[in-house]
Amino acid sequence: MKNEELSSAKVKFKVEKAWLSSNNVKEEDIALKRFDNDQWNDLKTSKTGSDATHISYEAETPGFSYFAIGQKE
Repeated sequence: MKNEELSSAKVKFKVEKAWLSSNNVKEEDIALKRFDNDQWNDLKTSKTGSDATHISYEAETPGFSYFAIGQKE
């Protein structure tokens, strides 16, 4: 599928609470990043839930590329 054929898509992912704690990252500072135009861009990312070990997130993307989970810029 070409990016021109896509208006938007949602990507769901989880991050371990232990990783957040050991890296001193707040759960609200997590963002899905998309590589586009030779740079990493933060996508609109929302927390959708949590359980004993993970925080769940959902991000909107305008197209597909390489993705990384990281801390907001």
